[in-house]
Amino acid sequence: MVWLRTLGTIAAIAQVLFFLPEAKATPPQGAATENNARVTQQSDRRTARISAVSGLRHPAAYDRRKGIILFEAKVNGRSIVALLDNQTARSLIAADLVAELKLPVEPSKTIVGTLNGKEPAWGVVSGITFEITGQLQIMAPFTVYDLAAMSRIVGHPIGLVLGGEYFAALGFAIDPQAGTFTVGPGGTRRPGAAYQALPLLNDRSQVAVEIGGKQYVLTVDLGFNGGIALKAEDLDAAASTLREERRTTADIAGRPRSVRQRRSAIRIGDVDMLDVPISDGSTREVDGDGLLGMAVLAQSPFVLDVKAHTLWLGRVAMRVGPISPQ
Repeated sequence: MVWLRTLGTIAAIAQVLFFLPEAKATPPQGAATENNARVTQQSDRRTARISAVSGLRHPAAYDRRKGIILFEAKVNGRSIVALLDNQTARSLIAADLVAELKLPVEPSKTIVGTLNGKEPAWGVVSGITFEITGQLQIMAPFTVYDLAAMSRIVGHPIGLVLGGEYFAALGFAIDPQAGTFTVGPGGTRRPGAAYQALPLLNDRSQVAVEIGGKQYVLTVDLGFNGGIALKAEDLDAAASTLREERRTTADIAGRPRSVRQRRSAIRIGDVDMLDVPISDGSTREVDGDGLLGMAVLAQSPFVLDVKAHTLWLGRVAMRVGPISPQ
């Protein structure tokens, strides 16, 4: 892949500066949390520094427990397991990890939005160094949140969720077959002819997908382990002739939620995929017509580069047969 070779020629550390919210509120009492918790409101500003490793780069291994991307990383030199989720607007660090490291927590105005409402974050911690070995180092404040229930669901303690603010500056190349990913400066990658380039729409991580002969604009969501999630009325229109199933999902607080699921053929760019699971789990207006999840994306290698306004999907490995939900 041309992009990986290009990154290997970087002569010096590439650094990107941008701003993060400065928090200011008290931790909630008995705070409930949710899978794919979304930070929906921020105020004030803080500076973060990203240092992309130069020279020879080795892909980082990841584990798709429950169909999401978990990987080993370090926080202030301590080994942890982190979760990759581009649709969590601000990165989250686990409250129990912050307590174990004895880090001072500052008040926060950040609001974490879930499907069941909105909750204030527990605070913000400064002086955090987050490292993906051989890939990059981030020195920044992180929003403190309770990730204990999420950890129980995936079967492993989650120390940090790397969220959407870093996708604005970095590109992520993910190879599901190899179980590896590579991170580099956004806007620099040039995948070869084995990939098709899909433009990201509406200044968001959204792509056009054809379902049942109709085009939908779906938000790429690496933290969604299903295939496609649409609004309830769109599910009826997109897959009205197929059998309907009921599936139970759970948020990171362990709260069950029943969703309807049907199956349909879809077309992404010039690739047709059959028997794709489609549920009625999309509710946020900012998601466009719905979500495009890992059960579809993981059928081939892909590169998500928000700075280049492009999602590259591998052609050769793209599976065209029935897809099982994660």
